[in-house]
Amino acid sequence: MKAASRAAVFAACLLGAAKAHATGACEDTEIKYQPATQFAPALRQFAYEGSSDWCEENDETGVVEETRGTVRFVEIRDMTGKVVARLSSARRRDAERLRAAVGAFEEIAAGRLQSALADRGFVPLAAAARSPAGACRVRTLYTGHAEKQNGFPAGDVTVEIYAGKRKLGARDVGVAARELRGQILARAQFLPAERAVAVWVRIPQCVGGPPPDYWGKGFPGSCYHGDAIATALLTAAEQPDLAACFADAPP
Repeated sequence: MKAASRAAVFAACLLGAAKAHATGACEDTEIKYQPATQFAPALRQFAYEGSSDWCEENDETGVVEETRGTVRFVEIRDMTGKVVARLSSARRRDAERLRAAVGAFEEIAAGRLQSALADRGFVPLAAAARSPAGACRVRTLYTGHAEKQNGFPAGDVTVEIYAGKRKLGARDVGVAARELRGQILARAQFLPAERAVAVWVRIPQCVGGPPPDYWGKGFPGSCYHGDAIATALLTAAEQPDLAACFADAPP
């Protein structure tokens, strides 16, 4: 992977700097995810791309130098929220970096990721899910609360199923950072045979970084953005109003 190299000097005076946005070298190396793009109907699994940022320090010159880069992979998760597999074409040092960040993964030859997913039964997932009936749509709701997450303002994330203005079903799926709420994103697949909706949600969080007022009153905070992933299966058996999304579908 192509890496960018930069020098960062951390002196004692940094501790008193009101505008400092870091507390040390090689921070802010969190994992982020792209929207889910594939779904395996038989397995009820979502597939989506992730990226793991890495950073290595070198202080041989007396100045802390950071070398940064990114390793990409594909993650597969089932409806219980369990990560079933991770696939990547990373090799050598990038493979080591990825294992250090996420654990074991399956090595796939470059250019073979899509065919590897097809072999597992994955098919393209539409950005906007269409219900068999009822013109149902999936959306997310962010509700702020007083409790902070890692020192940053946060709120609850709920996935909701609507038909027109009527809410048919909902499920709380996690907590997101207030400043990143615009990056909350859901993908879904309606499952007619089960009268259910499989949902995947990206939940952006401030997983680290100096929080507001860390460097003094008025400091806005410096959020180290990382993503959490939630999956949920909403069924008409548990939330009967969802049956409207499948009224014309075969049992």
